[in-house]
Amino acid sequence: RTDDALRELQRGVSARLWPSVWQRFVSPRVRLPADVRHRAQPWWDAADELYPTEVVSVLRSNFHTLRDEALALLGNGNKTWERDPESLHTGGVWDVFGFVNGGQRHEEHCALMPRTCELLESIEDFVSCRSSECDAFLSRLRPGTRILPHCGPSDLRMRIHFGIVVPHGVDRQPLAWIRVANETRRWRTGVPLVFDDSFEHEVVHEGMDADAGGRIVLSVDIW
Repeated sequence: RTDDALRELQRGVSARLWPSVWQRFVSPRVRLPADVRHRAQPWWDAADELYPTEVVSVLRSNFHTLRDEALALLGNGNKTWERDPESLHTGGVWDVFGFVNGGQRHEEHCALMPRTCELLESIEDFVSCRSSECDAFLSRLRPGTRILPHCGPSDLRMRIHFGIVVPHGVDRQPLAWIRVANETRRWRTGVPLVFDDSFEHEVVHEGMDADAGGRIVLSVDIW
C-alpha cells in the first residue's frame, strides 16, 4: 500500500497540487517581509547559508534558563497543557504548552514562564513571524507515543526544536526521534534541530514505560 500511496502522491505533484511527494502544504496565507530570503528544504544545518545561526546561539546560551523554567513548570503539576491539539498521535500522550499561537500571546502561560517568553520576544526573527503561520510552545512526548506523518500548512517558516529534556535508553541513545522527508534525526539535550515542517514528518518516542521519561522540546517558528 506504500507503493500505491506514493503513486497517488506523485499524481498530485504532476497536477501541481504540491511541490513534491514529501512537501504537501496548503497555499501560504501571508506574504513574507521584503527582506526575508527564502528557500525550502527538509533540514537545515550550520553549514547552510540560511541557517538561523543567531537564533540558535540565543537558545544555546540560555539553555539553563529554559530548562529550569520548564522543570519548575513540571514540578508544580500545572494542568494547562493541551492534549494533542491536532489529533495526530497514536498511543502514549502528546501535549503542548503554548506561548504564542496564531500570533496571540498566551498571557497565563507566559506568567508561569516569564523568562522564556522574554527570551522569545527578544528574537527578531520570531517576533516578525508572529502571524497565523508561526507559533512557540513546549512539546512533551510521553513514552510509547507516535505522532503520525503529516505536513505543516506552509513553507514560509523554519521550525526549531530545542532539546530541553531528552531521555536516553540503556545504550545511551536518545529514545525519541523525528523523521522529516526521508531523513531521521534524534533530539539531544541543549541541541537544536532546524527543519521545514511543510515537509512530511513524524515523531516517535521509543520508550515503553513511564520510567523512560518524557521528551520535552521548545518549538519556535521563524522566517
